[in-house]
Amino acid sequence: MIEPADSNLIMQCSLLHDTMEDTPITLNILSDRFGNEVAEGVLALTKQEGESNSDYLKKIVRQKKEIWMVKLADRIWNMHEPPEHWDTAKRREYQEEARQILETLKMGSPYLAARLSDKIYAYNRYIYP
Repeated sequence: MIEPADSNLIMQCSLLHDTMEDTPITLNILSDRFGNEVAEGVLALTKQEGESNSDYLKKIVRQKKEIWMVKLADRIWNMHEPPEHWDTAKRREYQEEARQILETLKMGSPYLAARLSDKIYAYNRYIYP
Protein backbone atom coordinates (compact mmCIF):
# COMPACT_ATOMS: atom_id res chain seq x y z
CA MET A 1 0.00 0.00 0.00
CA ILE A 2 1.28 3.46 -0.89
CA GLU A 3 1.20 5.92 1.97
CA PRO A 4 -0.34 9.30 1.18
CA ALA A 5 2.19 12.11 0.89
CA ASP A 6 2.31 14.99 3.35
CA SER A 7 1.62 17.80 0.89
CA ASN A 8 2.34 20.45 3.52
CA LEU A 9 5.87 19.10 4.05
CA ILE A 10 6.42 18.84 0.28
CA MET A 11 5.24 22.41 -0.35
CA GLN A 12 7.25 23.96 2.46
CA CYS A 13 10.46 22.10 1.60
CA SER A 14 9.97 22.83 -2.12
CA LEU A 15 9.70 26.54 -1.46
CA LEU A 16 12.57 26.59 1.04
CA HIS A 17 14.96 24.03 -0.47
CA ASP A 18 17.57 26.60 -1.63
CA THR A 19 17.20 28.90 1.37
CA MET A 20 20.32 27.79 3.21
CA GLU A 21 22.42 27.95 0.03
CA ASP A 22 21.20 31.34 -1.16
CA THR A 23 20.46 33.34 2.00
CA PRO A 24 21.87 33.87 5.49
CA ILE A 25 18.94 31.88 6.97
CA THR A 26 20.21 29.19 9.33
CA LEU A 27 18.90 25.80 10.36
CA ASN A 28 17.86 27.27 13.73
CA ILE A 29 15.82 30.01 12.08
CA LEU A 30 14.11 27.49 9.78
CA SER A 31 13.40 25.22 12.73
CA ASP A 32 11.94 28.08 14.80
CA ARG A 33 9.70 29.29 11.97
CA PHE A 34 8.73 26.05 10.23
CA GLY A 35 9.47 23.24 12.69
CA ASN A 36 12.16 20.59 12.90
CA GLU A 37 10.76 18.34 10.19
CA VAL A 38 10.85 21.08 7.54
CA ALA A 39 14.23 22.36 8.72
CA GLU A 40 15.75 18.87 8.58
CA GLY A 41 14.27 18.35 5.11
CA VAL A 42 15.76 21.60 3.87
CA LEU A 43 19.12 20.71 5.44
CA ALA A 44 19.11 17.34 3.67
CA LEU A 45 18.34 19.09 0.36
CA THR A 46 21.26 21.48 0.87
CA LYS A 47 24.38 20.13 -0.79
CA GLN A 48 27.38 21.09 1.27
CA GLU A 49 30.55 22.41 -0.35
CA GLY A 50 32.80 19.49 -1.24
CA GLU A 51 30.08 16.91 -0.56
CA SER A 52 29.96 14.10 -3.09
CA ASN A 53 26.74 13.41 -4.95
CA SER A 54 26.68 9.97 -3.34
CA ASP A 55 26.89 11.38 0.19
CA TYR A 56 24.35 14.07 -0.65
CA LEU A 57 21.85 11.46 -1.86
CA LYS A 58 22.47 9.32 1.24
CA LYS A 59 21.33 12.29 3.37
CA ILE A 60 18.15 12.57 1.35
CA VAL A 61 17.45 8.83 1.52
CA ARG A 62 17.39 9.08 5.33
CA GLN A 63 14.50 11.54 5.05
CA LYS A 64 10.81 10.91 4.42
CA LYS A 65 9.72 10.14 0.86
CA GLU A 66 8.33 13.67 0.58
CA ILE A 67 11.89 15.00 0.62
CA TRP A 68 12.81 12.52 -2.11
CA MET A 69 9.93 13.91 -4.14
CA VAL A 70 11.18 17.47 -3.71
CA LYS A 71 14.61 16.48 -5.03
CA LEU A 72 13.14 14.60 -7.99
CA ALA A 73 10.93 17.57 -8.87
CA ASP A 74 13.82 20.01 -8.46
CA ARG A 75 16.00 18.10 -10.92
CA ILE A 76 13.09 17.77 -13.36
CA TRP A 77 12.73 21.54 -13.29
CA ASN A 78 16.48 22.08 -13.72
CA MET A 79 16.89 19.76 -16.72
CA HIS A 80 16.29 22.57 -19.20
CA GLU A 81 18.83 24.03 -21.62
CA PRO A 82 22.17 24.30 -19.82
CA PRO A 83 24.12 27.55 -19.62
CA GLU A 84 26.07 28.28 -22.80
CA HIS A 85 29.38 28.28 -20.93
CA TRP A 86 28.97 24.61 -19.91
CA ASP A 87 31.13 22.41 -22.07
CA THR A 88 30.15 18.90 -23.12
CA ALA A 89 31.91 17.33 -20.13
CA LYS A 90 29.95 19.51 -17.68
CA ARG A 91 26.70 18.69 -19.45
CA ARG A 92 27.44 14.96 -19.26
CA GLU A 93 28.30 15.31 -15.58
CA TYR A 94 25.00 17.06 -14.91
CA GLN A 95 23.09 14.38 -16.78
CA GLU A 96 24.94 11.66 -14.86
CA GLU A 97 24.04 13.34 -11.56
CA ALA A 98 20.42 13.27 -12.72
CA ARG A 99 20.72 9.55 -13.42
CA GLN A 100 22.10 8.98 -9.92
CA ILE A 101 19.25 10.98 -8.42
CA LEU A 102 16.74 8.95 -10.43
CA GLU A 103 18.27 5.61 -9.51
CA THR A 104 18.52 6.48 -5.81
CA LEU A 105 15.16 8.20 -5.32
CA LYS A 106 12.85 6.64 -7.93
CA MET A 107 10.79 4.80 -5.32
CA GLY A 108 9.83 8.13 -3.76
CA SER A 109 7.41 8.75 -6.62
CA PRO A 110 7.04 6.55 -9.71
CA TYR A 111 5.34 9.47 -11.49
CA LEU A 112 8.19 11.91 -10.82
CA ALA A 113 10.73 9.20 -11.61
CA ALA A 114 9.14 8.69 -15.04
CA ARG A 115 9.18 12.45 -15.68
CA LEU A 116 12.84 12.69 -14.69
CA SER A 117 13.71 9.72 -16.88
CA ASP A 118 12.10 11.48 -19.84
CA LYS A 119 14.02 14.69 -19.06
CA ILE A 120 17.31 12.80 -18.83
CA TYR A 121 16.69 11.27 -22.23
CA ALA A 122 15.68 14.62 -23.74
CA TYR A 123 18.83 16.23 -22.30
CA ASN A 124 20.85 14.24 -24.83
CA ARG A 125 20.08 17.00 -27.35
CA TYR A 126 22.41 19.28 -25.37
CA ILE A 127 25.21 16.72 -25.40
CA TYR A 128 24.83 15.21 -28.86
CA PRO A 129 23.48 18.06 -31.03
